[in-house]
Amino acid sequence: MAKLEDNAAFFRLLSSYGVPRRIINTLISNYSLPAPYSLNHSPSELYQDKWIYLYGPTGTGKSTHAAYLMSVFLRARARLGEAPLDIEKACEDDTYVARGGALQDQVCYRYVRVTELLHAMKEDFNSGSHYGQHLFNCCRRAAILVLDDLTSQLSQWELAQLDYLIDRRYGDELKTIITSNHSLERLKRVLGSERIPGRIGEVAHMKKMKRTYR
Repeated sequence: MAKLEDNAAFFRLLSSYGVPRRIINTLISNYSLPAPYSLNHSPSELYQDKWIYLYGPTGTGKSTHAAYLMSVFLRARARLGEAPLDIEKACEDDTYVARGGALQDQVCYRYVRVTELLHAMKEDFNSGSHYGQHLFNCCRRAAILVLDDLTSQLSQWELAQLDYLIDRRYGDELKTIITSNHSLERLKRVLGSERIPGRIGEVAHMKKMKRTYR
């Protein structure tokens, strides 16, 4: 097993996919990953045909664990030749990294907070920018997507955008990792809708997080 701090190039790539620096630093301190292009470690929740829903109180490491699982999947896909670019070459390409994880590429991966995604889409209307739509499109077709912190109440417009995203990924059978403070039953009440929790419940492996990092 290689320590994470020995994989600087890999972490630069994770950063380009949207994983926050704070979470990367926590990963370096608390986790180990398989050596590049091999998958010697298979956590029990890594069902290739399932989504993963991580839930539990604030401070239990949901976001960090989601980033870790994303890392393991990326390594596995790289080993199979399915990564969009060689990790080292991708990290050397400043244009690629500046595009936020290859938003325009045929295959992309993405880690995004739900609030960040929805805010970016709203800003498109105010500023005339197209970043929010690019980000949404990347999330819609990403080979691996982490939707972090599906926790807060949403407006009808926000709920409709998220419902469309989850429904498309559900239909296309694309790997999705979701974190939330709530169980699915509680999430139904918070969102005021059963549709999104229902979709998640059909395809996701549930994992309640208990470990406290704070």
